[in-house]
Amino acid sequence: GILSERANKDEQVDKFVSEILKQYPPKVNN
Repeated sequence: GILSERANKDEQVDKFVSEILKQYPPKVNN
C-alpha cells in the first residue's frame, strides 16, 4: 500500500543520506 511505499522511500533516503554523510561528515558536532 501507500504506507509501505512511503516507508520504502524513507529507508532508501536514509541509506542515501548515510552514504553522503560518510563521504562528507558534518563539520559541526553538537
